[in-house]
Amino acid sequence: MLTNIYDPHDYAILQFLICECGLPLDTYTLNRLLNRTPTLIQFSDGILYAIMDLEDFYHASMCYEPQTLTFIQRHLASGGVFVDVGANIGGYTVRVAKRAYVYAFEPEPRNFNLLRLNIKLNKLQNNVKSFQVAAGPYLGKVTLALSSSHGGHSLLRSRIKTTTIDVDMTPLDLILANEDRIDIIKIDVEGAEPLVLKGAREVLKRTKAVVIEALYPTSFHQASYILSKYSFKPARKLDYNVLFVKK
Repeated sequence: MLTNIYDPHDYAILQFLICECGLPLDTYTLNRLLNRTPTLIQFSDGILYAIMDLEDFYHASMCYEPQTLTFIQRHLASGGVFVDVGANIGGYTVRVAKRAYVYAFEPEPRNFNLLRLNIKLNKLQNNVKSFQVAAGPYLGKVTLALSSSHGGHSLLRSRIKTTTIDVDMTPLDLILANEDRIDIIKIDVEGAEPLVLKGAREVLKRTKAVVIEALYPTSFHQASYILSKYSFKPARKLDYNVLFVKK
């Protein structure tokens, strides 16, 4: 018997998993996640994830962005460099780090702790550098507005009456200064994509492709404009994202 199924957020995620992913969970594991019981999940590719609830499974499974994940895995050369901005608990980071070097950015403490744990569970510490910072245009503190959704935290919602925390902000240009070439940057930061790009002006000159979330029209337009100044053009839509490549 399922418990806590009337939580609206859990219900929405469960409905998506059933309709879009065929519910890749047994009843025992589903009950554990609905009851917020820490759980270790192993996927068919052998990757392990420590998760706390149903939304964590959603982010770990990556079934919501299959096209994006497939593109990144197919086009990232072995030994290449992948930058994961908005890494959450490591849905992309852990999978990509099996073949490439990853810089992972996640400012929210709960998500970051799970990200670090999942990196260690898969013995990928030598392939990943993780940073508990928000990527942005300056070095300093910034306000992060927390969402009820683990993937909904944003730098752009501090004016809304909600819980906020102060986190560190660092430009990608500072952290990636010694990387001669970046293969792919993936940015999913709930509308703050332009802020990330403003702190990556030098990095963009050395980057082959950028994947940007396209759910926030104003932010996406601003991000597209910034990328155009560095000779990037939109190439194709991937799930909720758009791929930009050099002209």
